[in-house]
Amino acid sequence: MRDAANLWAALREARDVAGRDALWSHPDNLPTAAGLDDPLGFVAGEVDQHEVRPDEEPEAYDLDAELERLLNEADKERGEDGDTGSGPEA
Repeated sequence: MRDAANLWAALREARDVAGRDALWSHPDNLPTAAGLDDPLGFVAGEVDQHEVRPDEEPEAYDLDAELERLLNEADKERGEDGDTGSGPEA
């Protein structure tokens, strides 16, 4: 709670109330865990917001596998809807 209060006060001092509140206009602007760990560094722009901490493991994401899964689902849905491919695009 104290870190949040420090962050809030530092943002208000550095950016005024409107500037502080503007951070909350988009999720990409919000402080990450690294920003909350170092509120003054976050305000000064010295904290890497995309840094992965040792206790946080990035989520594995296989774009090719996800795309294939989505395309297979779409093919399945078309087949279940009775699409025989006899339309103008066939």
